[in-house]
Amino acid sequence: MSSTLAETNVDAAGPAAVEDRVDAMGSTVAETSVDAIGSTEAETKVDAMGSMAAETGAEAPQASDAASRDISHAPEAPSAATDLSPILDAPSFASDVPNAPLDAAMAADTAPAGSPLGATCTKPSDCALGYCSDGVCCDSACTGGCQYCALVGKVGTCSYVTGSPAPGHPACGGIGVCAGGCGGQGASCSFPGRQTSCGAAICTDGTAYSARTCDGAGTCSTSQSTACGTFACGTTACLSSCSDSSQCVVGAACVSSKCVQCAASETACSNLCANLQTDNAHCGSCSGTGSACSANQQCSGGKCLLATGQPCTADVQCAVGVCAFFYVDNDQDGYPNLQARSGWCGATYALAAGFIAPRADGKWDCCDVDTLVHPDQAQYFAVSTASCSVGFDYDCSGTIEKQPMAGSEPCAFDANQVCGSAMGTPSEDCGSLHHGQECQAVTTVSPPLCVSTTTMVTGTVGCH
Repeated sequence: MSSTLAETNVDAAGPAAVEDRVDAMGSTVAETSVDAIGSTEAETKVDAMGSMAAETGAEAPQASDAASRDISHAPEAPSAATDLSPILDAPSFASDVPNAPLDAAMAADTAPAGSPLGATCTKPSDCALGYCSDGVCCDSACTGGCQYCALVGKVGTCSYVTGSPAPGHPACGGIGVCAGGCGGQGASCSFPGRQTSCGAAICTDGTAYSARTCDGAGTCSTSQSTACGTFACGTTACLSSCSDSSQCVVGAACVSSKCVQCAASETACSNLCANLQTDNAHCGSCSGTGSACSANQQCSGGKCLLATGQPCTADVQCAVGVCAFFYVDNDQDGYPNLQARSGWCGATYALAAGFIAPRADGKWDCCDVDTLVHPDQAQYFAVSTASCSVGFDYDCSGTIEKQPMAGSEPCAFDANQVCGSAMGTPSEDCGSLHHGQECQAVTTVSPPLCVSTTTMVTGTVGCH
């Protein structure tokens, strides 16, 4: 408050009005003013107010005297009629009168403490706004992975960065090309999506794997697998057609542009499945050239052997492994000639006239031109066979047996006590006359005797 204004107010109102105004301010305002401006300034104000009151008090009598001299004859106006409104309407010292020192002190008391934006800091309380980020006072917390408050040219302003997060900020994470990064457009990391490839499509070991892309979260997606089946792998996918068996998996053959799985007993040739052990066209080899069997052959064990029904002389010549032999029976007596035979592969009956299978009892004819000569011949013959050199061996036994005839043994009683009934083998040659004995019992002796009494011809000696 200036001295001129103070004096004017004092002059206009007088000491009493000043005191009344001071009293009206109250102790609270006075105390507030003192606290705000300090004790020294308060004392100065008080001194000013005191001196102003003193001066007013000293000048008042003089003015009264002058007035009395000028208007000594005028009637004295009552004190109640004195107009005090200019004084009462004047600004008060505490609130109405502008006071620059007081206002500055109050403003300084409410202003935030700390350093300005961009200043170096170690904690939030170092900064006027309470944000310390990246070692400088910042205009916000600035804690995002892609934010930075110490960017050159923008120190103190939280800014978005590109590339990797600044030191002290959270890393973006992710794997390989799918890893996240800062794009300068936001506080958080961004990650590549499905438009970014992280693995090419491949095909290996009969399985195709689809291409892989990023999933937008830092990871490479999982491939979808597809089994190729009977087809082999192409460069990045399974083949779907073939021109030869090399485009099929092992054990499959290319048949009509499709890979066909061969049976366990078959071999995958260029364009077919073939049993190289039995296939006449590919016997022992897929080539066909030099491996095809002729018309009278059959593939067996990978070799071209004689087919069933073909003449043979040994089992190993036949595809079926059996050379069946049949024997000549010229006299058709049912007994085969061991020395005359023919064989046919796998035959179950003779494939030529005049041949029969071997007998189950293993008996063979010893003279295949005489129907009377054969094993099991029971008849005796007095004449030897002229067809063969076996003579009287009509039963092919290898020995000559004579027919038993009566009287061929000394006379004796048989088991029934009949004299001369015993039969025996004659001693004469085959085909000669047999001279038998007539036997007669002698009962005059004891025991009785059976004796020869007469010699007679009983027939021709038969043999076989």
